[in-house]
Amino acid sequence: MEVNITSRDPLHARSWQQITSASVFEKGESSEDIRRDICLLTTMMAIHNAEPTISTTGTDREDIDCHTGQLQRLCHISTLLDIGGRCNEAMGAANITFAQMETECATLVCAYTERLNVPREQTEPKAYEEIVPIEGLNNLLKPASSSFYSDVDTVHADQHLIDVVAIMHYLRSITDPIALSANTFALSKFITCRARYQLASRLRSLFGTKLWTENPLTIVKEWFSDVEPSVHAEPRYLAVNSQAEPLFARYDLFPSPAGRGIPLALANVLQWVAALEGIIDELRMQFPRSVLNADAQNKLEPWPIQERDVVKIVLASLRLEHLLNTSFLWGLEDLKPGLAAKLRGSHLNARGRRTSVLEASTEVEQDASSVIEDHENGVQHLQRFLRSIVAWHAACYALTGSESIKQPLRVFKYTSSPQLGLVEAHVQAFVNSYLQCLDQHYDVGATRTALEQRFRSKLHAEASLMALAHSTSHTPNARLPRSVFTSPAVIHVSGKCCWCCDALAKVLQSEISHRFVLPETHATILPWVPPSGIPVSILKTIRNDLFDIFNMWICTNPVIIPSS
Repeated sequence: MEVNITSRDPLHARSWQQITSASVFEKGESSEDIRRDICLLTTMMAIHNAEPTISTTGTDREDIDCHTGQLQRLCHISTLLDIGGRCNEAMGAANITFAQMETECATLVCAYTERLNVPREQTEPKAYEEIVPIEGLNNLLKPASSSFYSDVDTVHADQHLIDVVAIMHYLRSITDPIALSANTFALSKFITCRARYQLASRLRSLFGTKLWTENPLTIVKEWFSDVEPSVHAEPRYLAVNSQAEPLFARYDLFPSPAGRGIPLALANVLQWVAALEGIIDELRMQFPRSVLNADAQNKLEPWPIQERDVVKIVLASLRLEHLLNTSFLWGLEDLKPGLAAKLRGSHLNARGRRTSVLEASTEVEQDASSVIEDHENGVQHLQRFLRSIVAWHAACYALTGSESIKQPLRVFKYTSSPQLGLVEAHVQAFVNSYLQCLDQHYDVGATRTALEQRFRSKLHAEASLMALAHSTSHTPNARLPRSVFTSPAVIHVSGKCCWCCDALAKVLQSEISHRFVLPETHATILPWVPPSGIPVSILKTIRNDLFDIFNMWICTNPVIIPSS
């Protein structure tokens, strides 16, 4: 039902600004009360139609620059863990002490994104578990292994984490470069098998109408199809890995005689685009039509992939990575200005289009590469999206080629199942209290419809790790290494942080002086459960900020409130 809130008196046209969270919420000020309030606010805001807010970052740029190496390693680790299916629940990883431990041991702490459990049972169980590498699991890298072709729907996040830890432990024991190279290729095949549906989803986005109004590669090709090459245009020379030169030769792209690299100019731009299309087609041909054409909402049938198909996918991913490493896409705008704006205008999630917060939030949470950023033009986003297609392959080689692979590695899994005493009575109490405040200045009429909302709130992995860092800094935990959560704590998650996690990091840093280095945030408010153990003063600050946003959205926009 659409609600139009109209002021009774023009003098009170902005009186809604006088409504505060203190005048709406019940008198309870315990940690659980405030956590419940935050959960209510974020859940209700996610059902309203609005544009996603501007992407920002709560981390100082200096901190990000100083910890770029750690963030990149964590990004690759998160990629290996995020393979879709049930493993999407394991979206957070924090490597706090690659260089800060007193010993030479690197420590990785992983956390799950957990769904809210309603109603409350007794206590919130927390578990610290060290993942001890299981000897013999190197057989997972052999195609004869029954687990090699495991479907993501049959592999739980716990098991996948154990498998990845065991494989990385095995790779760290290899000293022969040739053997390491062969096993890294095997790891890429293994991860590709498990991530194949996630990979198919990203390919599907290129050829469907989920993200763009039409195939972006078609847009690029048509943009240059009617251009007359100019003899006065200076070519841009792009560096190419010598091992990849045969790939470019297939499309008549050859290095300059002077060894300056392969030229990119109006005369050969369509050959570059053809190379990109050809490699994408190679990838697409390895996937059944039923998988590429499937509706994302429908459950896919099991896909019994064969080893030869996996090898072709990995090799095509390698070729696509070589092509993207030239950054030729970034040079297209200079050849014929306007392409970036054309691509951005065709993107369905670009700012300026009305996208429901719930729809946008789900997309952002599952696959951050799909959402175009406010600072990005269309070409930059296309480059980043294509990078996401080869992310698993790139992660395998980046991690095994790093010097840090020789360090001993300890991996801990942290689990905190969020539970709140949240029932329909709490929802109705909030709605009634808020509407009473609105009644002082507005005709709300039929807005007293019961708000029955299925709570899909989650405790995000990065929030769990920040709460763990805070509690550990005050009460050292014997189960974790002593220096794990020294400040700043470097945390990485698959994608970007939501508005609430970013706000939690900012307030913790300002009030407790515990610094965090996080990825940037897409700044979208998702249904969110605050972690337990956060001081009440910090929870109040977040609740007040959320209420101000909620109140403004309700009172300045037509609001869709679901009826029973």
